[in-house]
Amino acid sequence: MCSSDLFKKRKRFFARLFQSIRIEVNNEINVLKDFLLESSKILLTGGRMSVISYHSIEDRIIKYFFKKGIIIDKISFKTLPFRMIHKKVIKPSFQEIINNPRSRSARLRIAEKT
Repeated sequence: MCSSDLFKKRKRFFARLFQSIRIEVNNEINVLKDFLLESSKILLTGGRMSVISYHSIEDRIIKYFFKKGIIIDKISFKTLPFRMIHKKVIKPSFQEIINNPRSRSARLRIAEKT
């Protein structure tokens, strides 16, 4: 293994470590869950909500909320409150990633309140 590969692995390791510490310290997962619940209460029928996530854990929570209408450990709805506008997640284009490398992990989901 050459030194540049080792450097890249270390850099990736520390980036993930910092990200996990930041998520925990800022309580980002619980804030996201609270945001989704509160926004679903104030959004009118037919209103659309779009959420950009930058981490797979966040994206999974958003996807499950839009599809099932529930968040684990918070509340469950008896009916499905949202209809997905796009079946697949929207990812940045290759050109966008070239112009803005930080966008490579961004995922956009759009749903309409029913």
